[in-house]
This record gives sequence, C-alpha cells and structure tokens, in this order.
Amino acid sequence: MAESCALSVRIERGNGSLLVKFKGEIDLSTAGQLHDVLEQGLPTELDMEAVTFMDSVGLRELVVAHHAGCTPRIVRPSAAVSRVLELRARTGIR
Repeated sequence: MAESCALSVRIERGNGSLLVKFKGEIDLSTAGQLHDVLEQGLPTELDMEAVTFMDSVGLRELVVAHHAGCTPRIVRPSAAVSRVLELRARTGIR
C-alpha cells in the first residue's frame, strides 16, 4: 500500500497580504490546498523552501492564478520547485 504524502500549509496574514509556508508534496492529491490559497486574491508570498516535490498540477495552479491576475511571489523555492519553474521558463509556458 502506497503511503500518502501530506502537504502542510501555514498562513500568516498581515496588512492585506499573505505569507504562506508549504511543507511536503504538491501533486494531484494536495494541489487543492495551493488553489485555495491563490483563490483568495490577496497579494501573496509563497514560501516553498520545504516543498519536497511539485509536479505539473502545482505548476498549473500557478499558471491559472497568473492568468486570473493573481501572481504570487515565490520566495525560497526548494530544488524541486525550482526544477519545475525552470522547465516552465524553458518551454515558454505562460
């Protein structure tokens, strides 16, 4: 039986903006948590230093948010997040 990897999300609010700290994996089973944060429409910083895995589903949430006018700032991306963002940049996905 496969072990499910959780994603923990800690939100700090201040002056009309959010600092959101993620820990764990962002994939099909957890991307809804990222979506819920982005859907709030507030200026948001995403601290992704403790993200151990992110696939195209996580990237899709970021791209959809960007197209909806909500462009969060990613701070301290982990190696896993950096790889996905680098692939996005290389392919020109907008």
